[in-house]
Amino acid sequence: MKRLAKSIPGRIVGLALSLVVLLLILNIASQLSMGIALFILVPFGLALVSIFIPVKNIAVFMRSWSIRHKKIALILAVVAIVATILLRFGFGLLTYFPTSDPGSFFVAAESLALTGKLSNPIYVATYPYLFTYDALLGFGMKLFGVGIFQVILINTIFDLTAACLLYLLVRRITKRGEWGFVAGLLYFLSPTSIIFSVLSLPLSLFNALFVASLLALHALSQQRTTKAIVVMSLVTGIIFAGAESVRPVMIVFIIALSLLYIVRAIRASSKIEVLNLATSLIIVFMTFTAINQVHRNIISSVTGIESAQSSGGWSMYVGTNIDTWGRWNVDDRIFGDKIQSDHSNLTAYHKALQHEALERVKSYSPQEILELLMRKAVVLGGDQKSMHYNLYDYPAIVVRPTLYEAIRLSFSLYIYILLALSLLYLYQMRQNKRFNKEFTFVHLILLIFIGLFAAQLLVEVANRYFASFIVLLVILATLGTQVLSSIKLERTS
Repeated sequence: MKRLAKSIPGRIVGLALSLVVLLLILNIASQLSMGIALFILVPFGLALVSIFIPVKNIAVFMRSWSIRHKKIALILAVVAIVATILLRFGFGLLTYFPTSDPGSFFVAAESLALTGKLSNPIYVATYPYLFTYDALLGFGMKLFGVGIFQVILINTIFDLTAACLLYLLVRRITKRGEWGFVAGLLYFLSPTSIIFSVLSLPLSLFNALFVASLLALHALSQQRTTKAIVVMSLVTGIIFAGAESVRPVMIVFIIALSLLYIVRAIRASSKIEVLNLATSLIIVFMTFTAINQVHRNIISSVTGIESAQSSGGWSMYVGTNIDTWGRWNVDDRIFGDKIQSDHSNLTAYHKALQHEALERVKSYSPQEILELLMRKAVVLGGDQKSMHYNLYDYPAIVVRPTLYEAIRLSFSLYIYILLALSLLYLYQMRQNKRFNKEFTFVHLILLIFIGLFAAQLLVEVANRYFASFIVLLVILATLGTQVLSSIKLERTS
């Protein structure tokens, strides 16, 4: 067992490295439609920039983190942050026609702000993870007024929170504040954060809770006394439940934590240590489950309808449609409405759709199942060039092809940079024998990265769901930048 435990970290790094390579290939392949010239010039351009950076480059800057440098960096960061915030609020000057999911969230929040009631109680009771953002956005609109400016303000607050938490997390991982600073900026100034902050979608909120969950996991993994473990386990379970109330994927975090504890238990030197690990996992899971139930009870009380105990049936059914590559489609929506009309119990509705999803999968051959998974991987991880499509609610941008194309290119370049730097870091990890034997917190991040991607392939996919993976890639890319800076510094010394 101990030999198996020693091999797990290396296998996790290998799987994560393979996944990043796959994502890079999928994104490069998707760019071929933009022309061979762009496909060739972008990677080589980035390589040339790296080669011809002056000797006194950012690596030296990072290592010689003097007071003068801190002041300069702080001024530049403030300017960049202010410029980014102004850019976000610039969207508020444009006409916004929220449709589809953004429209549902906007109308529900507007109704809560103006009447104190949900405009779509059945919909919220059917999909409980919609309620938290509806309630927070509605509360914000009640305080500041109804409009796109208010949406941008609230989402920007969530993004700033995520950036600050990323700073704390990466600072703890690297034990250097400047790398936390880089991670926070890399997230907040990114095109994905900017675009999704100007839409009435809960991605900014979930990312803030996602980073908070990672920070709680890091704090929990550092505790050694029984009292500290119990307290931090309670806090972790509460934060997990908060994130689950926005997007139901946090079971992946619990599975990752379980694997970490299993490895630690195998290597434990005392029974007390094993007992502490088991106690911690039980507390996290029970707290997580209890708060989720409270959340559903609140929704039942607000809507007057018994909330669904599980909301995965619909997503599983849509995700098994091979013709639409696992994406939302009208035909499945019509079928779902028919199923719902036959089930007054919303939990039964989702179970019925789960059954239909399994029947659909049984009708596929093994080759078709593999094809479905590959198609869904393309939509989720390789279709970032189409992320700009989410701006269709802003007609003034859609009718300007040059601007629309520039936004699309910014997404692609940003993803390229994150994946390239992440690949560099993972390759360096793979070469390091210590990282292949010891289960560190970075291995836990990689496990969550792999688990989330695998879990998403089992349900409905959309390119915007990749926004949460950006958080993990920002962390890995920051660590990759640290590796790159040390290489540069070695060359100059």
